[in-house]
This record gives sequence, structure tokens and C-alpha cells, in this order.
Amino acid sequence: MKITCLFSLLAASAFLFGCNGKPASPAGDDADEHGINFKAKEGLAVPEALARHIGLKLEDVAARKVNGQLTFTAQVYGETGPVARRVTLASAWVEPALAKLVSAGLDIVAVTADTNSLTGVVTRVVSTADTNAPVEVLLEFPAGSDELRLGDFLRATVSTPGMEDVAVIPHAALLRTAEGTFVYVVNGVRLKRTAVKLGGEQDGVIEVRDGLLAGDKIAVSGVPLLWLAELQSIRGGKSCCDVH
Repeated sequence: MKITCLFSLLAASAFLFGCNGKPASPAGDDADEHGINFKAKEGLAVPEALARHIGLKLEDVAARKVNGQLTFTAQVYGETGPVARRVTLASAWVEPALAKLVSAGLDIVAVTADTNSLTGVVTRVVSTADTNAPVEVLLEFPAGSDELRLGDFLRATVSTPGMEDVAVIPHAALLRTAEGTFVYVVNGVRLKRTAVKLGGEQDGVIEVRDGLLAGDKIAVSGVPLLWLAELQSIRGGKSCCDVH
């Protein structure tokens, strides 16, 4: 599979730039009908015919509520209930600002020291008069197994409901590199690679906490080939047969 992807990228490189790694014909200030033109501070200009060939698609950044995730350490302190419906009890201490996001009835996913995964529920958030003190969160898990013992510690994660609309993008828009995570944002007639900071994920979209605003237009397909085009321009290009 990796070899196939390599040949596909090399073939795309030859199409985008010609066999010497440069545009198939000289590009002016913007892209001409033959190849992509790159400017470091402005981004890539892609001619329409080439955009269709590489499947480039642009979409507006959407806004919606995205559930967050809160992870904390809990400890098992007992069991209760009749044998048929016995449950294991655990508690955790959470910072007051984070405790406001937790409420009774929320589902919990916990991981034991043996990396076993268990599902449970928040049963109570214990209020306190001291608004600066940690808040106790009580949890329950189904009993009847040897996975949880008195005193065991768990890493518990709860999904917290989104409180306000945030910018979200699809996975296909993301470019992950050794330098960070980026998207290609429409910048006039060009596409500029822009760093983003990501948040929670839900239903196939990812929250962008920094770098984009709802309504920005970005590339949501053809992103790997845009990155290849930029790399070729930055590095000056090599022969498409030179893979050393």
C-alpha cells in the first residue's frame, strides 16, 4: 500500500510540475493553465483545470456545538445493591471549573491499570460551600467481575455537552506534518497553509480552537497534493526519477 501511494504521489508530482520538479510551463504571478504557482507569504494558486483533475474541493468552515471530553482519576471505594443488581462505587475529585461540566446521568468510560475498558455512569456531583475547593464526583460501574477491587485507581473519561457553537472541519481538510497540523485556507485567489489547534471530535468533524473562524473557506479534498506542490516549490524540485 505504501509503495502504491509513493508511485501515485510521484505521478502526481510529474503532472503538477513536470519531470524536473518545476511547473510544466513558467507560471506568472498566479497559476496558468499548466501548473501550480506558489508564493511563500500568499500560498498556492491552482488553475481550474488542474483543481478539477486533483479533486480539489472548497467548503466554508461550519459552526456547531461539539461535545468535549473530561478525563480524571477515580478510586474504587466499595460495592452496594442486591446481588442481581450489584454495582461498584468509585469517586473522583475534580477542579470546580471542570466539575460544572459534569452532571448526574452522564456516561463514563474508564480504563483500569490492566488497560481494561469499562462503562459506567455519574451518579452524583457533591456540591460544596467552598467554590474554590475540589468537587467530589461519584461514579457507578456494573459489578460481578474481578476487574475492579477496593482501592483500585481508574482513568475515567466523560463526554461533556457543548455549550456554544465552535468552528468545525472534516478530517479530510487536515494536513498533519512534523511541524504541526494545518489546513489550506482560501486567501484571495490562492490557498494558504495555516496552522490550527484542534479540540474535541464528534460525528466525523473536529473542533478548531485556533487558526480558523466559522465562515472561512478551506480545502476539504486534494489536500495531500497541495502539500506536495508546496514542498516541490520550497525545495526547488528534483528529477521525478530521483528518489534518493
